[in-house]
Amino acid sequence: MSSMLTRLTGKGKKNDNTPPQEPPKKKRLIWLGYKKGQSSSSSQVPPESSPQAAVLRPANSSQPLIDNRFLSDVHQQRYFKIRTFTINQEKGFGEDLLKGVAELGDSLKARKWVKFNKLMMKDEENPGNQLWVREFLANAYDPAKPEYPAYVSVVRGVRVNFSAEAINTLLGCRIRAACEFLPEKARIDVGNLAVREELKNIICWPGARWLPHSATSFPTRLSLTTFNPVHRAWGEFWLKNVRVVGNSSEIQADNVGAVRFLAEGRFIGLGLWLSKDLYEMANNSNQTFTLGHCNLISALCRARNVTVAAHDGDLHPIRPLSLSYFTKKFERGPMVYRGDGNAGRDEAAREEEEINRFEDGVHPDQHGVPISHYSGLPNMYYDTSSLMYSEAMSYRSTFPPPTFGTLYPVDTEWEAHQAREMASFQARQSYNSSLRTSELAEMERRRRVEQEEVAAMEREMLDVDGLNLNLNHSFTDYFSAQPDDES
Repeated sequence: MSSMLTRLTGKGKKNDNTPPQEPPKKKRLIWLGYKKGQSSSSSQVPPESSPQAAVLRPANSSQPLIDNRFLSDVHQQRYFKIRTFTINQEKGFGEDLLKGVAELGDSLKARKWVKFNKLMMKDEENPGNQLWVREFLANAYDPAKPEYPAYVSVVRGVRVNFSAEAINTLLGCRIRAACEFLPEKARIDVGNLAVREELKNIICWPGARWLPHSATSFPTRLSLTTFNPVHRAWGEFWLKNVRVVGNSSEIQADNVGAVRFLAEGRFIGLGLWLSKDLYEMANNSNQTFTLGHCNLISALCRARNVTVAAHDGDLHPIRPLSLSYFTKKFERGPMVYRGDGNAGRDEAAREEEEINRFEDGVHPDQHGVPISHYSGLPNMYYDTSSLMYSEAMSYRSTFPPPTFGTLYPVDTEWEAHQAREMASFQARQSYNSSLRTSELAEMERRRRVEQEEVAAMEREMLDVDGLNLNLNHSFTDYFSAQPDDES
């Protein structure tokens, strides 16, 4: 991997005895990295650290060209895999919360995590860069899985160090010899039910229960709604900013131990766990997973003067946890289940979700268009109340479909996509038009057949035993031709 880093960053040996060969002409790639207030003419001059070529030539000419943003074809393929994955947005503590809840504000200052928390806040001047995140994680991928990782990535030709020391230096965190949570995590991982119950009794309100992943799995999770107020705030902070997970409503036992240490003021090496989470995220072997640490990665890249492209795409953290929300939602205590067992718990959870739908502002269905009308479908052929539909919608909320900006960051790709969509739309409309024409013709044919059947039925009803009123002669002629019975 070091040789690939050397090749990409351009730090090779100067003395080379091999005769020089004329390299193929390479296109210059200009990165538009200007900020607000700068003129467009000055932004067209690429900085010195910008990449000089659009592709790298592999040793074997038969192999495909490699984008110079990536260390190798393996890392480029890794980028193609994760480029549509959702990036989790960070969430910090609001200023009013830190002033109103001394346990959180004092702990943040004592740990020297104030700069890290500020990084988790929206900053218009220094937003998170989505493409930096994907390129960083793609080049941090290490298929060799060494025992001692290098914790180094490359973003647009610039070497970015994300080791614990580098992150702590960037954030100005308090540093000690060893993290106290490391041995605690190992103890929890091999601990029995008594260890988990000890954690639960410290962290949660009375009546909390451990939750399993499935009906047959071992229960090792807790719902954040059962946490005490301060523990719940630390839990959200930990899951959204340090150990990023796709579903932050539930928390694993080892992360529960971290929340306990945070609330008790025990030392946790922030740089260590951020570095570990970045490495694990870059080397995640699942088919789909959630990306994260957008603002942290952007800060690491910005500190190394990584070039910015105009189409990179900004990503801001979500609204920080405020004092009013903390008081309203966290301090009201646990939900009281009116029923017995899981039935009461499920009913209360549904009520809680229904209440939140209206308390959060705009009703979620206010501007929603029914899928049947949106897609042009005349009927709905699935049961929206079924378990499989609920699970599918839950999975879609955890892993939402990618946005157009992430799928087509370049204008040419977007124009090609629009052309394909237009061609598909025209073909579909042409088929629908022909289908409509055939349907109308069939409807007209059926109408004529029905009219003929009605006319035939009327003729049959009026033709009884030779009395056919449809004949040309008059009705009286019939009676005059009949013999008189009285005579």
